[in-house]
Amino acid sequence: MNHKEAQRTDSHKDAQPGIKPRDAAAVILVRQDTDPSNPEVFWVKRSDALAFLGGYHAFPGGQIDACDAAVDVRNAADAQTAAMISGAARELFEELGVLAADKVNIIVHGHEPTLSEMLAVASQDEELLEYARTKGAKGINVAGICCTAIRHSYATNALRAGTDPVTLSVLMGHADASMVAEVYQHLAKDPQYLREAAEKAVRGKK
Repeated sequence: MNHKEAQRTDSHKDAQPGIKPRDAAAVILVRQDTDPSNPEVFWVKRSDALAFLGGYHAFPGGQIDACDAAVDVRNAADAQTAAMISGAARELFEELGVLAADKVNIIVHGHEPTLSEMLAVASQDEELLEYARTKGAKGINVAGICCTAIRHSYATNALRAGTDPVTLSVLMGHADASMVAEVYQHLAKDPQYLREAAEKAVRGKK
C-alpha cells in the first residue's frame, strides 16, 4: 500500500474509551526500489473482532513479551531499546504468518531435485529437533521452498514411482521427453533407483 492509498483508507471507528494502550513496537517495511515520492509500504489489517483498534490498518508489530528482553540485540542503546527491537522483529515474523519467532526457520532456494524433500524430512528428525531445543528454539519450521524445487521433487518422485519419461513430460508441459532425460540424469547414478527399475522391467510391473 502506498501513502496515497493510505490517505483514501477509511478512518475507521474511534478507539473504544477506557482501553489504555500498552507499549508496543512496529516495523515499517518499504518496498525495494520504491518511488521515494510515492513510497509503498507494507500494512496489515487488524481483525475486526479485536477490542482495541479493531479493523484498523497498521504496520506489523505488537506488544512486547517478557521473552523479548532475553534476546541479544546488537547496537541497541539500552536494554529497553533492545527489547523493543526484538519484540518488533518477533511480531513481524508472527503477523506475516511465515516465519516462527521461536523456531529455527528454513527457507529453501535452489534446483536440487531432492533437497526440499530431504529438508522436510530432516525438520521432523528428533535428533535435530532436540539440538534445536538445546539452542533455545522450540522446533524447526520449513517456512518456504522454491517453486522450482517443488517441481523437481515432483518429477523425481514420479520417476521413482514408475512414471515413464514420456508421460511425465506431458504432465509437466514439456514439448518432448528430452528435458526429463537431461535434467534427471542423477537418478541413473542412484543404485536403488536402478535396482528398482531393473526389477520392474524383469517382472513387467509398472
